[in-house]
Amino acid sequence: MTDETINRILGVIGAVCGVVATLVSVWTARKQAADDRLQMFVTPIVTFDPVTGAAWLALEVVNTSKISLEISQVGLITDDGSRLFPFTPLVDSGQGLPHMLHPRRKVSVRFHDSSPILRLLDRGVTLVAVYAVTSCGFEVQNPSPVLEERLQSLKNHLSRRNRHLTG
Repeated sequence: MTDETINRILGVIGAVCGVVATLVSVWTARKQAADDRLQMFVTPIVTFDPVTGAAWLALEVVNTSKISLEISQVGLITDDGSRLFPFTPLVDSGQGLPHMLHPRRKVSVRFHDSSPILRLLDRGVTLVAVYAVTSCGFEVQNPSPVLEERLQSLKNHLSRRNRHLTG
């Protein structure tokens, strides 16, 4: 083998290693960027108090990020873009917002009184989505196909409860 052949072989090996290293670094950077993204999901639920029979509309916020998020506001969005949020939100722990939500955890934030929301629905207001905002301004809006079902469940429960209480 001549020196020229050895130089060509080393040149090809160096070029291949350089391309492979570049591809690995691009892949690693994209994966790291995806892992560092803020991600959360919001869905409506109905919570019940088995002792009193009371029911509330609640929004469950799930932190799917790898970092903690401080939830500062949750609420509902109407068909005209207006936002409805609880004036006295209570999280699972009984405290209000803001609430620190650790990675891979969820929290339910309930509306202290669901009757104003139900009165709006009776007047023809349509709720189309749920949302959550963090203290740093990151916001998630989720159109919720189950929102109408959850609100109907809440109405049914409250009407059964009222019939039971009035006798």
